[in-house]
Amino acid sequence: MRTMDAAAVKKINGRLQKYAWPLLLGMCGVLLASRLYRLLEEDRVMLFCIVVFFAPILAHAVLAIGKRLVGNAEWLRKLYLASSVVLFMVATGIWANAAMDRSAVRAVQTSVTHRGITSGRYSTTYHLFVTSWRAGKMNENLRVSRDIYYSMSVGEAVVVKVHRGFLGMGWYGQITPTK
Repeated sequence: MRTMDAAAVKKINGRLQKYAWPLLLGMCGVLLASRLYRLLEEDRVMLFCIVVFFAPILAHAVLAIGKRLVGNAEWLRKLYLASSVVLFMVATGIWANAAMDRSAVRAVQTSVTHRGITSGRYSTTYHLFVTSWRAGKMNENLRVSRDIYYSMSVGEAVVVKVHRGFLGMGWYGQITPTK
């Protein structure tokens, strides 16, 4: 009986493994879209996407550890697929929001409050924190290129090109000093 359960679990894991690929592709799509079009609410969108990405993986682990994978394989397959679809929709939404945006670009003057660098194993991201122009927010975290980062200093006035977004998700483009 134990051998049959182990064989069934192995078979189910093999079948479910193929559903991890669309999940991974969806997350890569979100990362690529957000790299091309920088949302003002990027932190919230990324947090949502991380939760959606890890939900089926965590559920898979919990069911496997609890030895309940055999009876829940179909539910888990649907969770993998639903999470993949959500990530593809978010990636498409980010892209469509900016690519189809025909609203007037607004040039907002603000100033750099501080700067920061986040480094990972394979990449470095440069951040300028500026005084927010939006109600209820103190700062905006703007992802910038290495050149822009090193050309700006704390206290410097900058102009940020802000877009409303086709789907109403604000995003920003060019950032330049006001000199």
